[in-house]
Amino acid sequence: MPVKLFGLSSHPPTQQVISLLDQADMDYEFIDPSKSLTGFQVMFAVTGSRNPPILCIDGKAYRGVEAAQSFIATR
Repeated sequence: MPVKLFGLSSHPPTQQVISLLDQADMDYEFIDPSKSLTGFQVMFAVTGSRNPPILCIDGKAYRGVEAAQSFIATR
């Protein structure tokens, strides 16, 4: 199951989700949309949101820390 995390490196909520993923020992790809000219456009196209953090798993977007916590808790 490919896991992608869209977030800003220095953003506290993004750091919370990274910590949750690390504690759950989940592999993920971190994508910082601020690092490219079209990063936020790509994030919006994939997730339907421009507000990180967004955990994207098998095409489903979990927006925010609480949504990420809910997904990880069911894993």
